[in-house]
Order: sequence, then C-alpha cells, then structure tokens
Amino acid sequence: MELIYSIEFTLNQLTGYFNNRDPSGVIVYYLVLAILVVATISTLSLFKKYKTTKENSTLSWALAFLFTELAAICMVIETISYTILGQPDLGKMMSVLNMIFTTCAIINLDNFALIMTYPNKKNKILIIVAILGIIAILLVIFANTLGYPYSYIQGFLLIYDVIISYFIFSLILPNFIIGPTIFFYFASKIREENRPKSNLSLWIGIGLTCFGLGYLLIVIPILAIPLSIFLASTIIMYICFSMPEWFKNKIGWES
Repeated sequence: MELIYSIEFTLNQLTGYFNNRDPSGVIVYYLVLAILVVATISTLSLFKKYKTTKENSTLSWALAFLFTELAAICMVIETISYTILGQPDLGKMMSVLNMIFTTCAIINLDNFALIMTYPNKKNKILIIVAILGIIAILLVIFANTLGYPYSYIQGFLLIYDVIISYFIFSLILPNFIIGPTIFFYFASKIREENRPKSNLSLWIGIGLTCFGLGYLLIVIPILAIPLSIFLASTIIMYICFSMPEWFKNKIGWES
C-alpha cells in the first residue's frame, strides 16, 4: 500500500510540474527528449549495420550510444528525484546506475577509438579504463551507502565529500580524455596523407569531447547546459556515423 501511495505521489508531482509549465523544466524535458530520439535512431541504425557487417567497431559505437542513452535517463531521474519527485533514495540509486552506464559508454567509446586507430594497443588501455571506472563506481556506492558526511543532499543536489569528489573526478577524467586525444592525435598524424579521414577523425574527437564535457558539467545546478552539450555530442556522432552527402562534401570524403 505504501508503494502505491508513493507511485501516486510521484505521478501527481510530475503532472503538477509540467502543468505549471516551469520554463527550466520544459527546456530540460525537450532536451532529454531530443537526446533520446537522436540516440535511439543512432543505436538502432548501428545495431542494424552490425548485423550486416559484424564489425567490432560498429558494435562498440552502438553500445556506446545505448549506454549514453541510459546514462542520460538516469541523470535526469536523479535530478528530479531531489526536486519534483521528493524521492532522495531513488536519486541516489540513479547516481550509481548513471556511473555504471557512463563507465560502460566510455569503455565502448575508447574501444571504438582504438579499433579505428591503434588496435594493437587496445587491450592494455581498455584494462586501465575499466579499472578506473570500477573504482569510481565503488566510490559512488560507498558514499551513497554510508551517507553523511560522505554524501548528502543540499539545495536539491547530491553533494559528495570533497575528498570523494576529488577521487571520482580524478578517476573519470582520464577516461574521458583518452578517446578524444586518440582521434585528435590520429587526425594530425594522417593530415597530409589523407585529409578527408583526418577531418572525420577530428569531428569524432569533437563529439567525444562534448560527451565528456557534458558529463563533467553535470555538477552545475542548471541541467539544461550539460544536456545541451550531450545533445550536441549525440548529433555530431550520428552525423559522423551516417555520413550524409553534405557532410561528405564538407570533409572532402570520397566513397
């Protein structure tokens, strides 16, 4: 019975929130909707392509989109759990799931980057990426399980202890840097011999940079800013995958 009342309360809160047409809430709603639409189209297209090609790079990119989509959903649920839903425990659970899905997305993005550029170094680097991600996940679980002073809600935001925040940031930042750095370096290295491929690598690097920046900026109270950057990331990555004619002409790509 308590669960039924909790669900009813949540639905009432959501209904009232959007009926009041809070501008910031509406913006966030449409940003999330746009991210989910682009990510879903990309994910389905990539999995469809993988069924035909069986290429590991395509599978990694498809999984990266899928986990990014799940992470974005968890991020939004976490945020509204502390505000309009009034369910802090749900928010803490979403923060853990968000970190898990984000880590999985990073691993697949870095795997894609290495397959496309330096496949011989893939295994060693991915082991490091996975270890750093697992430690970050364990820190989030530790802080949320023990609560204050390791984690607490302040101003409708989940705040971590300074030391915990420092370690989490130190663990996930290198993983976000690896993918873009690989593509930027690869783009510069092949610039003279293959300019179109270099341009494509540059744009993929920009897309990956937007993904990492959007996640790192989630600590700011205005959710629309990191979500806008996430949306830019999903659009750029989708364009790099789908390669429309105008984009091919832009980078000088020849089929």
